[in-house]
Parts: sequence; C-alpha cells; structure tokens
Amino acid sequence: MATEEKEKKPAAKPKAGKKGGEKGKKAADGEAAPPAAKRQKAAEAKVAKQEEEPVQQEAFNMRGQLTRDLAVMMYGFGDDIQPLPETLDLVEDIVLDYATTLLHKAMDSAALRGKLRRPGAPGAGAAVAAEDILFLVRKDPKKYARAKELLIMDEEIKKAKQLVDDVQAPP
Repeated sequence: MATEEKEKKPAAKPKAGKKGGEKGKKAADGEAAPPAAKRQKAAEAKVAKQEEEPVQQEAFNMRGQLTRDLAVMMYGFGDDIQPLPETLDLVEDIVLDYATTLLHKAMDSAALRGKLRRPGAPGAGAAVAAEDILFLVRKDPKKYARAKELLIMDEEIKKAKQLVDDVQAPP
C-alpha cells in the first residue's frame, strides 16, 4: 500500500508542474491555449447547451406515447398495417418536434400579449390560448381551416355534453 501511495504522489506532481509550465508557455508564445482554458471553454459550451435543452427535458417525455395512434393513422393513409418500428419512431420524432416548436412559439406569442405567467408565481404555467395557435398557423390555409374546424367541433361537443348533463340532472 505504501508503494501505491508513492506511485500516486509523483504522478500528481508532474501534472501540477506541467500546468504551470503550459501557462508560462502561453504567455511567452501567445499561440497555444492552455488545457485549463480549453476545459473551461468546453465546460461553458456544455452549460450553454444544457441551458438550451432543459425546456424539453424538464417537461415530460412523450416519446413512445403516440406509437399506436401514429400506426393507425399511417395505415389509414396507405401504409402497411404494421409499419416498421424505425418508421414509427421517425414519424413520432417529427410530430413531437413540430408540436414542441409550435407550442414554444405560442408561449412566446402569449408572452408578447402579456398572457404568460412567470414560473414560480401562484398558478404558474403558460397560458397558451387557441388564438396563439391560430396566429401561428394563419398563413397556412389548410392548417388554419383545420384548427378552426377543431375549435368549432370542441364547442359543439361542450354544448352537447352540457345539454346531456342538464337533461340527466334531477330537478
């Protein structure tokens, strides 16, 4: 055990001496960046990358949740009754990426309108309204028409449920 400690100590000393020597080399040459600076830049880049991604990571992971529904839709559009898992994964990635991007833009739109609540505030959360989504798809006539159609159907379903509840409720 004593021999292991002796072996570790000399290995640690040259590293410290090497760092100091490289710093002096940088100052004299002005060309080569020391490894410490490279490590710090790499660490800063990693932190920056993590700061860009937490919205997607902190939310909830929908991956795998749409597989059955997408398989049925793909079959309805002429694909095989059991599409390849790789195809389903790719289509699911595309759908989730589109939905995430659209909702992020809708959150930005809500923030511009002053309808986005700050995180940590009581009742915190994004107040994304249907009008934010409609605003984003307004230039694509097909998407806009479909979104309007779905909103109208949603209202009709709510009214029908209300009528059923009113009829079933005892006087």
